Amino acid sequence: MIGALGGLGGGWLLWHPDAPPSAAAGSSTSPAHASIPDVRTGTNPDGTRCVTDAQVAATQQLPQLATLKLIYSASCHAYWAKVVRDDDRTDGTRMEIRVYNRDQPGVEQRASEANVSAAFTTILVRDNPADTICAQATVYTDETSHTFPNPAC
Repeated sequence: MIGALGGLGGGWLLWHPDAPPSAAAGSSTSPAHASIPDVRTGTNPDGTRCVTDAQVAATQQLPQLATLKLIYSASCHAYWAKVVRDDDRTDGTRMEIRVYNRDQPGVEQRASEANVSAAFTTILVRDNPADTICAQATVYTDETSHTFPNPAC
């Protein structure tokens, strides 16, 4: 689902109390999550009830450039990732971001956005509570790539 979140990066500011200074792996709803029919892997978090208890689970910084956040909703058993330019610059910027299950290779959600100051992925539902979920991102400024040195897990 690369590029399918165009224009949604700004929606974050409307619903998350920790707003800063947007390829699907398929739908996944485990039996334990059957009571959450509107939340599946690949769902846009904006507009779901997941945002009501969303918390920043981990962060990473690219000093004076961008912040990467791994977001978790306990009520939805779901994660998503967000990267934000610290200077709000949009021109010449491209962001590639992914949230992934470190214990299940290939289980991930990705987003790629151009000319935005923030981008986020769709939801990744964690079916096994023992699995570790991480986020990684690269920010391009005028075609220079800046990859976060460590994932946010």
